Amino acid sequence: MITISNSSPMIYLAKINKLRLLKKVYDKIIIPKEVYREVVEEGRRLSQKEVVLIEEMIDDGLISVEQVKSLKKFEQFSQLHQGEVHAISLCLNLKERNILIDDKEAYNFCKLIDLKPMRTSAILLRLLREKIISFKEFKESLKDLSKEGYFIDINTFEYLLSEAKRYS
Repeated sequence: MITISNSSPMIYLAKINKLRLLKKVYDKIIIPKEVYREVVEEGRRLSQKEVVLIEEMIDDGLISVEQVKSLKKFEQFSQLHQGEVHAISLCLNLKERNILIDDKEAYNFCKLIDLKPMRTSAILLRLLREKIISFKEFKESLKDLSKEGYFIDINTFEYLLSEAKRYS
């Protein structure tokens, strides 16, 4: 299975040291060059620690970087950021439906155009469901995400925990 990723899932999974686990779920992870620029080049400029892991995965061929051949214009969704537009466009160019994306508007837009968006928190739930991580590790990962600045409201946190208990 192939997935395209936007910036935030890459950044947050790297921050909590779970990015490498994506290879246990996906055969191929692709990011557009714009996401590479946002995550790696801008992250390096800002001395972000997660850049090292992301660069290692790119160097090891675990993540590939591709140029978007045909950038789509989504005028009705002008609030989408450049990385999101590039990631969604890459999905459409490659005729892939799986996309890792966190932003609420971008997530909802992906659903509207029949893509299969997945948020960082849902990725962790999938890792638990597939027994790649334990319930304890899942719970700690949610807390770590929150400490790193990933917003999870209390209702979503409780929902994720109740779903997680079904798999543990």
